[in-house]
Amino acid sequence: MDKLDAAQSSETGQLLRRVLDLRAALKLGFRIGLDEIRADEFAALMVVEDEQQQLEAEQAHGSHGPHADH
Repeated sequence: MDKLDAAQSSETGQLLRRVLDLRAALKLGFRIGLDEIRADEFAALMVVEDEQQQLEAEQAHGSHGPHADH
């Protein structure tokens, strides 16, 4: 648990938490202007969204990632 707490308290962990909170707010219908989001938050949000789309595409095609043994 100490490692988890340390990771969440790190600068990167805090950024990820903010991005996940922003993503949840947007999915709930909140309107957030670009002037309300920091550049690093926006960049991280784009990465998270891209990763989510890739995961969904892999799941839709029955793949379990680049190392799947099919």
